[in-house]
Formats: sequence, C-alpha cells, structure tokens
Amino acid sequence: MKANEFLKEFLVGSEFFTPEEFSNLTESTQTESIKEIIMTVLTAVKEKVESFDTTPIDRSRGDIKQMKELVPLQQAITQLETMIERSEEVVSPELQRYLKEIIKSILYLNQYSSQFKEAYRDRKTLLVLKYQSMIMSIFSSVSYLVSVMIDFSAGDMQLRSRPEYEEIAPLKSVIEFNKMVERGDFRIALKDITAMREYFVELDLNKMALLESSEIINAVIEGIKGIIGNSDKFVEFLYKATGVITLVFSLREILYTMFRARTKFQEIVGNVEGFANAPTAGAGLLTRLNNFANRFVVDAEESTRIARREIESEDRGLATDIRMIPRRALQAQPSSQPVNNPFDLNF
Repeated sequence: MKANEFLKEFLVGSEFFTPEEFSNLTESTQTESIKEIIMTVLTAVKEKVESFDTTPIDRSRGDIKQMKELVPLQQAITQLETMIERSEEVVSPELQRYLKEIIKSILYLNQYSSQFKEAYRDRKTLLVLKYQSMIMSIFSSVSYLVSVMIDFSAGDMQLRSRPEYEEIAPLKSVIEFNKMVERGDFRIALKDITAMREYFVELDLNKMALLESSEIINAVIEGIKGIIGNSDKFVEFLYKATGVITLVFSLREILYTMFRARTKFQEIVGNVEGFANAPTAGAGLLTRLNNFANRFVVDAEESTRIARREIESEDRGLATDIRMIPRRALQAQPSSQPVNNPFDLNF
C-alpha cells in the first residue's frame, strides 16, 4: 500500500470524505494529512506508554524464550486446552479459535526473535513497542479466556457451560498480528524499519548504550520524541516505506486499551501464573482467581470500549483537521500589499 492509498482508506473507507472530496486533495495536502495523522497517533502513543511499566517484558530483550513468565504462560494454555478436551460441555468454536491464535502468535514472535532482539540492541523504537504490545496482548488474552471460561466459585475449576465474552483489544491485536505475518505485511514492515534506521536515528547516539530493563520504556519514549521532532523527514520517509504506517496503526488499539485498564500488566501476569499453579494449590488461590476474574472481565471489556471510542473521536478530529489544511496553507501565505499608485486620488 502506498501512502496516498493508506490516506484514501483512512478518509474514504471511514466515510469521513467522499471519493470526490478525496480526489480534490492536492499532493501537498495529502502529504500534510499523512503528517497530521501519524504525528497525532504517535503523540497519543507516547502519552500512553509514559505510564507503563514494561520491565518484565524488557528483561527478555526481544526474545520471548528468555521470559521467565513464558513457562507458566504455556502451562496455563496447556491446562485450558486439556480442560476443553476433557469437558463434556460443547465449547464455543470461537473461543477455541482464540486460543489457537494466541499459540500461533507466540510461535510467530519466536520466529522473528532475531529481529526483535536486534530492535532492542539498536533501539528501533517502533519495533520494540510492537514486541511490548504483543507480549501484553498475549498475557491479557490468556487471562481473559481463563476468566470468562472457568468457574472458580465452587472451590474448584469447571468450564462454564455458556460463557459470555467479547473480542477485546488484546485478542484483536493477537489476531491482527498473525494476519500481518501471514500476509507478508510484517516482513515488509521489518524491511521498512531497517530502511528507516538508515534514513535517521530516533535516539541520540549517546543514549544507545545497553540499558537496564527498567530504562527501556524511557528510551522508547525518547525515541518517539525523536521521530516527532523530525516529523517532516519522517513523513517524507513514509512515502517510500508505508509498512511503518501499518506498524504504527497496529499499536493504537492495544496501547490505548492498556492505558485505560485499571488492571496492571503485572497483575495479569500474576493471574496467569496463579492459574498455571491452581491444580496443586489450595482454596485460597482459587478464591483469588475467582475475584480477579470477576474484576478483570469487566475491566478488559470496558477499557476496550473506551479505547475504541477514543480512537473514533481521534479519527473524526483528524478528518476535521485535514479539511482545514488548505485553509491553513492560504492563511500562512503573506498577504498581498496594495501598490502605491501616484495617480490614485482616492476616487
């Protein structure tokens, strides 16, 4: 997809503009529109991630196999699969599909571990953000499926006969990542990220030294600031490498949702670990899992709705701003001064 095709999809596909209105946009207006969209999204993303603690994720330095939390995650998934296989209840095919998508996304993250590790070494801001967002999505998705599918209230673990659920942002993020990989879009984005590094460096070279895990998120924030600070050059680059646009937009819903959620990522990880250990634990853990499930399902669904409303509002505002671009360009032009005519007698 070229940059102008992305812009058309954003404006016309969302019915903000008619096809005729879009065709009337000049090339300079389209360029300024791309800048308006990407800078707005990146600014919002920066504000969101400033509140995140991604230390458990960043300890792995882009290699999911190095996450100590991966083992309980895999155990939790296996346990859920076993309960489904042994259940006499008919489990929703959609819920089973979600579980398969989660497993697939873990395999894909591992498949591209060398690229993610390189992103951490070279401070490739957007790719590090993609890795962080995918780890958050995977753990949140597993925690959500456990919370909606398992009934802990009777002092044991039973599959619910008719669980109520929604496609929350983490699940959607997992599914969309798998599609990006399978369509080849992710490979294109990786190529474009490499080209982007050759075009300009987001971080000052003095800040490229190996950082502690707890410092990675600050480096990411500084990297986003570097992109925003070089907005003209970045947008010029996007016209040659729109895989980066796809990557930026793939971050939006999950990061906005995690920002709105009351449940912290460390709590979600703890819940997954608790479920993995539940078969050998006592009633106290089951009570905690039950309490978490009741709270987390509501939180995950509501934060997804809020994030989606925020994105809709942001997009409407962007469409309005884009309509104003030609007018702003005219206002920025120096006004023509009247010529002094010696024969003008003010008649």
